[in-house]
Amino acid sequence: GSWVFVEDRTCAAWIPSPKSPLTIRWDGACDRCMASGRGELTVLYDGKAYFQWQALLVQGHVEGSGELRVYQGLEWSYVGDLRDGAAHGDGSFTMEDGTKLTGRWKLDKPSGPQRVVREDGFAMVAPMFRAFTIDGAVAGVWPDGATLRTTYTDPHQHGVRAVDTPSGGTCRMPYVKGLAHGRFVAATQVAGLDATIEVKFWDGRRRGKFEIRLDGRLVAKADRANAGKSDLELEDGATRVDLLRAGAAMNFAGGAIPKCVHINDLRAPQP
Repeated sequence: GSWVFVEDRTCAAWIPSPKSPLTIRWDGACDRCMASGRGELTVLYDGKAYFQWQALLVQGHVEGSGELRVYQGLEWSYVGDLRDGAAHGDGSFTMEDGTKLTGRWKLDKPSGPQRVVREDGFAMVAPMFRAFTIDGAVAGVWPDGATLRTTYTDPHQHGVRAVDTPSGGTCRMPYVKGLAHGRFVAATQVAGLDATIEVKFWDGRRRGKFEIRLDGRLVAKADRANAGKSDLELEDGATRVDLLRAGAAMNFAGGAIPKCVHINDLRAPQP
């Protein structure tokens, strides 16, 4: 960083990683030609606000607790402990999409477990290090009570992604280096029968059709997760009752798949 004089004042502040052309504005006090006390410090490049602190300045350095806002195409903010203008200590980042990360920080980078809450209400505890990527075991919960267990390996999802619903339904999807790879299985109860929906994925792509089984017996297949009864292909020997039950099973799968087949829990899944 370097010292930069406040616009139209004989008062300077320490700015980390400055770029040119650069101007700064400070609405607080000055002490011995250094910005001091609480106030708002704004950094501008080419006349446009780049980032802004509402915080305490000690001999020109941003220290203690305060708020940092960044305008770099994607706007985000931080509230918490600061050191020389960087997030350092306990605090919360809020991203432009509404996702909020709360935990410990070290010089603007996550340092350990973070509580992540998305705007859609999904919440999880995830280990983060170095950058805004997940690395380790994750546990999460949706507003409807469904729970998530999965593992990330810097930064890709790797291992089995497990989702369990309050009604007893489940889905499992294996991941390899961030790609769905293996057999997806969703299971629920339909009219007292064990219903399962299975399909293979290979390097992130679905291979083949969804297979619907009732108590282990293959009764129907479908081309898409939200297939209705009219879209199901009945197997030989399956009955109209089987069709109704298979349709109910696919209704469950249609709701479970966006949660189970998803590669980035920092973003909301699309149905």
